[in-house]
Amino acid sequence: MFGEAVQELVDAKRAAPGEDVTTRLLHHAAALDETEMIHQVVALYGVGMGPMQSLIINTLCLILTDDRFADEMLGGALATRDALDDVLFDDPPLPNASVTYPRQPTLVDGVWLPAHEPVVISLAGCNKDPEIGTGHHTGNRSHLAWGAGPHACPAQPTAYLIAQEAIDQLLDALPELRLAVPAAELVWRPGVLHRALAALPVTFPPTPPLPVVG
Repeated sequence: MFGEAVQELVDAKRAAPGEDVTTRLLHHAAALDETEMIHQVVALYGVGMGPMQSLIINTLCLILTDDRFADEMLGGALATRDALDDVLFDDPPLPNASVTYPRQPTLVDGVWLPAHEPVVISLAGCNKDPEIGTGHHTGNRSHLAWGAGPHACPAQPTAYLIAQEAIDQLLDALPELRLAVPAAELVWRPGVLHRALAALPVTFPPTPPLPVVG
């Protein structure tokens, strides 16, 4: 269904170009063929934009629901970056999206993994392993939410910057932001590959807009 939706998007932008990433890919000098085009757009929306949105929302949810974290942030002890890393440890947007294929039968903790069969690695499970985790993540960047090795996510610095700036600017504009429903009533979208809220309802008093610089 996702692929069909992307195909419709590509067809629409080919017929009516606009100022958007799909149009830019269509007009790129690389001259992507139809299959390459679909794969690139799927990667951008499915792996680039969706998880980024979830990272921002999950971190904002943590700030709004965890009194320990909210109080320490307001007191200056913790920064948004610490909240981001806390989420990347415990609620990464892509907790089970890493798949590998062993080149030969491999023994892991008494279990044989057959060669050339897909093995799903749970990044959230690795991060929460009680034998290595302490539960205290402040200043700790050792989570596996970005993957590891040669195929680790290349967008880490950009993603951190976008998410941190989005949250900081939102809280600067709406400093009295509060959750509109009890935390227990928040609904998570179904699926094992992503960790994403269906919605994050909030409330805030009327606030004057921030001044526009430049």
